[in-house]
Amino acid sequence: MEQNLERSEVIELLRQLGETEDEKVLVAARALHEKVANAGFDWDTLLAPDAGDDSEDDDDWDEDAESENSPSQVPVAEAGDSLSLIETLLSEKGISETLREELQGYKDDINENEFTESDAAYLATLAERLRKPTKDTDT
Repeated sequence: MEQNLERSEVIELLRQLGETEDEKVLVAARALHEKVANAGFDWDTLLAPDAGDDSEDDDDWDEDAESENSPSQVPVAEAGDSLSLIETLLSEKGISETLREELQGYKDDINENEFTESDAAYLATLAERLRKPTKDTDT
C-alpha cells in the first residue's frame, strides 16, 4: 500500500525523536518507519541525493567523513625510523613466524604508502615490549 510521503509530517516525526520520554521517541520512530515503508521507500532510497543534483555537498561530506575516520598516513620519506625498527625486529632470532609475517606486512605498507601513524605507534610499543626482560629472566 503506497501513500504519499508528506514532508511536514516526516519533519514533525523527526523532531519528536528528540523527546525526553523514551515512549514518545519510540512511538515517533515507529510511526516514521511506517510512513516511509508505506510510501514505498526504504531509508537508503529516501536519503539518496537527487540524480540531477549538481551540488558537490554530498561528495564533500563523503570525503570529509572519510578523512576524519581514516588514520593519518606516514609519508614514505618519514617512515625510515619505523623501517629500521622493523629490520631490527626481523633480525631477532626468537620471534614467531606470525610476527615476522606481520612485520613484513608493515614493510609492504610503507612501500605502498599505506603505513599509518597508528602502525608506527604500535611498532614502537611492540619493540619496547620485546626489549623488556621478562620476570623469569631477571632472577
